Amino acid sequence: MPTVKRQRYRLDAGLKREVAGVEPLSKDEEARLLQKLGRSKVWNEEQEKAAKRLIEIQLWSVVRVAERHSSSGIPTLDLIEQGNLSLLKAVRSFAQAPNGDFAEYATASIEGAIQKFVANQDK
Repeated sequence: MPTVKRQRYRLDAGLKREVAGVEPLSKDEEARLLQKLGRSKVWNEEQEKAAKRLIEIQLWSVVRVAERHSSSGIPTLDLIEQGNLSLLKAVRSFAQAPNGDFAEYATASIEGAIQKFVANQDK
């Protein structure tokens, strides 16, 4: 069976600047946004905006974790995609049962999803 050479992709500098340019949240702002989300399964427009803001803040974490795993040979954009999906799930699950620091929870979720993705690609 022929071996397929995986290409590595460098992130576009514009994407990095855009992610880095997002205004950070204070702990009070983060708590207020999480409180807005509440524990409902279906979110209204205001809750969707709160979730979007929490996601925007953590995109830098997705990029950082994806770049750390770029030596796996998997395109960085594929790793970012997996991290973004995990981040979406993390916001929903944290809103249902908030416990601890959201940034730590989101980063751990992103890291776990990307590690699992890389491991599954090696099979």
